[in-house]
Amino acid sequence: MPEIAVDTRVNVWCLPLLWRLEGAGSASPSGAVAREGDDAALARMTAMLSPEERAVAAGFDSPDRRRSYVVAHALLRSILGRIAGVAPNELVFRYGQRGKPELAGPGQNLQFNMSHSRDVMLVAVAHGRRVGVDIEHTDEPGDVRRIAARFLSPRERDAIERLPADRQRDAFLRCWTRKEAYMKARGDGISRPLDDFEVGDPADAGRQPRLFKASGDPNEVERWELADVSAPRGFMAAIAVEGHGFEVVQHNEWTGDV
Repeated sequence: MPEIAVDTRVNVWCLPLLWRLEGAGSASPSGAVAREGDDAALARMTAMLSPEERAVAAGFDSPDRRRSYVVAHALLRSILGRIAGVAPNELVFRYGQRGKPELAGPGQNLQFNMSHSRDVMLVAVAHGRRVGVDIEHTDEPGDVRRIAARFLSPRERDAIERLPADRQRDAFLRCWTRKEAYMKARGDGISRPLDDFEVGDPADAGRQPRLFKASGDPNEVERWELADVSAPRGFMAAIAVEGHGFEVVQHNEWTGDV
């Protein structure tokens, strides 16, 4: 498998969480979904996790949620281990004040973030710059206008409400994923109000998103770049990256060990 460049690249993987391993194993959107069976593969991936991660997985009542958690975290460990040059089960994570994970020990110069929705996960890995991602299924939101009125800025709400009803859901999710990616990159958790900053015109899918307003720090707007990420049909995704002068490289399969 070729080396993964991370010096000036931000690598992004968009992968299915449930698939059947065959031969050497790979994860790709064309892989066969394996909701049942494949117990050996699931056991192998569970063994890659830390005791804490295994305890979290065991706490899920739903077999599908348990399986999704195990596969997502095994894939994350496989990707990070490949880049850091260590076995996936030897990676050690520590957690920031608001729960954002980072690597301790080997690979600690890597920054990464993960998001998943339904059966698709999104992972971004960068070198020495904070990064955040978010992916959402387009069926997730309920009353878009009510949620927008509660969480978005007045300008963002107005932009969505001016659209025809059949375009409002996508516009809302476009805005939401950008905001979530930015907050995850910063490690804010849920502590920061979503209407405290703006992330571009959600009505314009073709325009490059960017941070337009962020209260508290006059340099914050120039510190970050935002981008929408290509996702499977029925999903929307975004990434936030600290700094400039980098290239986002997207991958839609992973052929490393899992």
